[in-house]
Amino acid sequence: MRDYKSPEYAKARRDALRRDKYKCRKCGSNKRMQVHHIRPYHSNPSLLCDLNNLISLCLKCHSQMKNNEEAYIPLCISLLNKKVSLDIKRMLWDLKKEQEHDKQDD
Repeated sequence: MRDYKSPEYAKARRDALRRDKYKCRKCGSNKRMQVHHIRPYHSNPSLLCDLNNLISLCLKCHSQMKNNEEAYIPLCISLLNKKVSLDIKRMLWDLKKEQEHDKQDD
Protein backbone atom coordinates (compact mmCIF):
# COMPACT_ATOMS: atom_id res chain seq x y z
CA MET A 1 0.00 0.00 0.00
CA ARG A 2 1.29 3.46 -0.83
CA ASP A 3 1.95 5.87 1.94
CA TYR A 4 1.74 9.32 0.40
CA LYS A 5 1.75 10.89 3.85
CA SER A 6 5.09 9.43 4.89
CA PRO A 7 8.00 11.85 5.34
CA GLU A 8 10.07 9.70 2.95
CA TYR A 9 7.54 10.02 0.13
CA ALA A 10 7.04 13.74 0.77
CA LYS A 11 10.80 14.25 0.44
CA ALA A 12 11.02 12.12 -2.71
CA ARG A 13 8.13 14.06 -4.26
CA ARG A 14 9.76 17.42 -3.45
CA ASP A 15 13.08 16.16 -4.81
CA ALA A 16 11.45 15.02 -8.07
CA LEU A 17 9.69 18.37 -8.54
CA ARG A 18 12.91 20.28 -7.81
CA ARG A 19 14.91 18.08 -10.17
CA ASP A 20 12.35 18.73 -12.91
CA LYS A 21 12.28 22.45 -12.12
CA TYR A 22 8.56 22.25 -11.26
CA LYS A 23 7.71 21.64 -14.91
CA CYS A 24 5.99 18.79 -16.68
CA ARG A 25 8.60 16.62 -18.39
CA LYS A 26 6.16 15.96 -21.24
CA CYS A 27 4.70 19.36 -22.15
CA GLY A 28 6.65 21.87 -20.05
CA SER A 29 3.65 23.22 -18.16
CA ASN A 30 4.11 24.33 -14.57
CA LYS A 31 0.41 24.17 -13.64
CA ARG A 32 -1.21 21.55 -11.40
CA MET A 33 1.96 19.53 -10.99
CA GLN A 34 1.90 15.91 -9.93
CA VAL A 35 4.53 13.23 -9.48
CA HIS A 36 4.08 9.99 -11.42
CA HIS A 37 5.58 6.58 -10.65
CA ILE A 38 7.15 5.35 -13.89
CA ARG A 39 7.07 1.71 -12.84
CA PRO A 40 3.99 1.02 -10.71
CA TYR A 41 4.73 1.01 -7.00
CA HIS A 42 2.15 -1.75 -6.40
CA SER A 43 4.28 -4.33 -8.23
CA ASN A 44 7.41 -3.26 -6.36
CA PRO A 45 6.79 -1.28 -3.17
CA SER A 46 10.46 -0.36 -2.89
CA LEU A 47 9.93 2.02 -5.85
CA LEU A 48 7.55 4.28 -3.92
CA CYS A 49 10.28 6.76 -2.97
CA ASP A 50 12.89 5.94 -5.63
CA LEU A 51 13.77 9.23 -7.33
CA ASN A 52 14.75 7.33 -10.49
CA ASN A 53 11.18 6.05 -10.67
CA LEU A 54 9.48 9.43 -10.26
CA ILE A 55 8.73 11.97 -12.97
CA SER A 56 6.96 15.33 -12.77
CA LEU A 57 3.87 15.67 -14.93
CA CYS A 58 1.07 18.20 -15.09
CA LEU A 59 -2.44 16.96 -14.29
CA LYS A 60 -3.41 16.82 -17.98
CA CYS A 61 -0.43 14.69 -19.05
CA HIS A 62 -0.69 12.51 -15.96
CA SER A 63 -4.40 11.93 -16.59
CA GLN A 64 -3.69 10.77 -20.14
CA MET A 65 -1.65 7.89 -18.70
CA LYS A 66 -4.35 6.62 -16.36
CA ASN A 67 -5.34 3.00 -16.88
CA ASN A 68 -2.48 2.45 -19.33
CA GLU A 69 0.58 3.19 -17.21
CA GLU A 70 2.56 0.15 -18.36
CA ALA A 71 2.44 1.33 -21.98
CA TYR A 72 3.93 4.69 -20.98
CA ILE A 73 6.96 3.31 -19.14
CA PRO A 74 9.33 3.66 -22.15
CA LEU A 75 8.14 7.20 -22.87
CA CYS A 76 8.52 8.26 -19.23
CA ILE A 77 12.00 6.78 -19.05
CA SER A 78 13.00 8.62 -22.21
CA LEU A 79 11.51 11.87 -20.90
CA LEU A 80 13.35 11.45 -17.64
CA ASN A 81 16.65 10.63 -19.29
CA LYS A 82 16.26 13.19 -22.11
CA LYS A 83 17.61 10.62 -24.55
CA VAL A 84 15.29 11.42 -27.43
CA SER A 85 14.52 14.62 -29.24
CA LEU A 86 11.34 16.59 -28.64
CA ASP A 87 9.96 15.55 -32.05
CA ILE A 88 10.39 11.88 -31.22
CA LYS A 89 8.77 12.40 -27.83
CA ARG A 90 5.76 13.99 -29.48
CA MET A 91 5.59 11.20 -32.06
CA LEU A 92 5.66 8.53 -29.33
CA TRP A 93 3.03 10.39 -27.33
CA ASP A 94 0.75 10.70 -30.38
CA LEU A 95 1.24 7.01 -31.18
CA LYS A 96 0.17 6.04 -27.67
CA LYS A 97 -2.90 8.26 -27.93
CA GLU A 98 -3.83 6.64 -31.27
CA GLN A 99 -3.44 3.17 -29.76
CA GLU A 100 -5.71 4.12 -26.88
CA HIS A 101 -8.27 5.52 -29.28
CA ASP A 102 -8.17 2.33 -31.36
CA LYS A 103 -8.73 0.24 -28.22
CA GLN A 104 -11.78 2.31 -27.35
CA ASP A 105 -13.23 1.76 -30.83
CA ASP A 106 -12.98 -2.06 -30.52
